[in-house]
Amino acid sequence: MSTDVEDAPELPNVSVPRRWLASVELSISAQDALDRGGPVDTMVSVMLADAASEALLGHLAGIGGDALPEHWDKLLSQAVSNVRAQDVTWPPGLGAALTSCHKARNAAVHNGVQPSVSDADDGIRAGRRLMAVLPLADPAIRALPDGAGFLGAVAEAVSGAPELAQALRDAEMHLGSGRVIEAADAGAMALNRALYRTVPPVWPSVYPRPRITVEREFRDLLEPIGAQLSFLQSWVVPLALGVKPVDYERMVETLGEWVDYGGGRWEARRPHEPSEREVRRALEALALIVARMAQSGALFVGELREAMSRTHHGRFPRW
Repeated sequence: MSTDVEDAPELPNVSVPRRWLASVELSISAQDALDRGGPVDTMVSVMLADAASEALLGHLAGIGGDALPEHWDKLLSQAVSNVRAQDVTWPPGLGAALTSCHKARNAAVHNGVQPSVSDADDGIRAGRRLMAVLPLADPAIRALPDGAGFLGAVAEAVSGAPELAQALRDAEMHLGSGRVIEAADAGAMALNRALYRTVPPVWPSVYPRPRITVEREFRDLLEPIGAQLSFLQSWVVPLALGVKPVDYERMVETLGEWVDYGGGRWEARRPHEPSEREVRRALEALALIVARMAQSGALFVGELREAMSRTHHGRFPRW
């Protein structure tokens, strides 16, 4: 997914800062690079982690319309001053951790010094701590509900799609309370509800076909066609959402594949029980997808009945 978001239109209702979007995306990419484990991947991870943090420092340093300094140390100092001016405590040790990551990045880029895995990991963690400062320090987004982070900000931006927004809020609430599986379930629900609102629809229909009795020979003929369509869908849907198919598959495996049995019964099927880190990354990736859809006009925002009439011929989901 592209990180060139400076010229992207603002999301409706609430401003989700563009640097926040970029920083979350860069941080996810930094973790992906680190997980690959090669020396070059570690170097790339440090660069991405530093870029993620610098994007947020630029946002914080610019609060109130201040001009951004050219030098990194002055950028950090101005960001810290602006945060404290909002009566927000600057996290202890964060400045040193950010500086260490920036130095590791400079050594890698300018001198070819190979950063360590701990350099990359510490840099990613420092960026995550900085992300948590933004909604506390930026007056422009203090309209968010108490405790809302990135998922909550995106939920407010798509509040015109209430069932989707609520699922995102639920996911953030569960994750913040340590209920990892419940958070993943809510994420699976949010993805399902976002796909109902795609414009144009990413599926010919998201509803199961009527069960009909057919001759075995005809059924045997249809089964391979259905299998081929399923494989094709696994590529087409992610690409339609602007995501690499492998990243989309990993997100769905973590959050779970939504299965609706009707009558209020459903489950999120997943091949294994995910860790908190895996769920957090998957939810952030999902929130980025929803944010991009809203920015590009690919997410229908409005009454569900109108959404269904425009995208799925008036047929309603059973939830």
